[in-house]
Amino acid sequence: MEHVVLFVDEAGAKGYSNNTESEPGEFGVMAGYLVPRPSLGTAKADLEAIRERFFTGGKLHIADLQAKRQYELRKDIFAYFIRKRIYWVYEAIYVQGFFQSADSVNQLSKRAHESRSSEVQISWRPGKELLHAELFQGVFGKALAFCTDRMGSDFELEVRADRTDPGIIKKFEKVAYDLLHVGEEQQLEVKGFDKRTKQVVRGSIIMSMPSGASALSDFSRVTYSINCEDSSLTLAADVLVNSVNHHLKSYQASNMAADLNTDKAISGHSLESLVYGVWSDTESKYFADAMFMHPSQKNGGK
Repeated sequence: MEHVVLFVDEAGAKGYSNNTESEPGEFGVMAGYLVPRPSLGTAKADLEAIRERFFTGGKLHIADLQAKRQYELRKDIFAYFIRKRIYWVYEAIYVQGFFQSADSVNQLSKRAHESRSSEVQISWRPGKELLHAELFQGVFGKALAFCTDRMGSDFELEVRADRTDPGIIKKFEKVAYDLLHVGEEQQLEVKGFDKRTKQVVRGSIIMSMPSGASALSDFSRVTYSINCEDSSLTLAADVLVNSVNHHLKSYQASNMAADLNTDKAISGHSLESLVYGVWSDTESKYFADAMFMHPSQKNGGK
């Protein structure tokens, strides 16, 4: 079985879907690069040699360096990526689009809840999703597609991230599991209060989408894991996502509401030739750009 390691990091906005943008066009972005497991030792040693020229110890972030040293570190790591042909993926989402999408779902859910006529009362509260989890879904999904394109349907995809809160890692694990098991039967436990009997009642809802699995690919032989580390390998992911965040902000300058996950958006990035999974179809939008478009795009970008 082939084994690939995906090193990821995020930049820009953080938080949940009940947050609105703090500035016009605010977005979050996650990026990751892929290394075959047999090449990992060499990649770590090579990137460690680069790291040692810039850091003497402690936690590693490009933002800790002065601007000139940031440029030099980024140049060295990108030259290594190009020399070794290291492929990468990214996902970017507008905060305001994320908020409005979640708000629309909550409003529909609330109306459906209020229209119930059952004697069993079921509590309802607005849902909120983690932006980082949504970003991870896009990055993990593109990494799955990359591996499937090159290795078929039998491989292990290991994710390694910078030191991250365990709660966020759990959300990442759920996202990964859901993507690999799309369409399979799921059972949701429900609890309510019967007004007639004055008792708490429990039930379950079984959900399935028989055609769901065929909508993506056969992932039945794919395995995955998610781990954390602080190393030259995760430093490279930090450098990568920092550059993507800066590049997309520059691209936004002339159009705040521009789609962020397209070949046009990433055009001109130093590693443009190695990016995988950007959208190029002019007649339809990539999922995240359609689902979480900035509201001003609906008004012609004004």
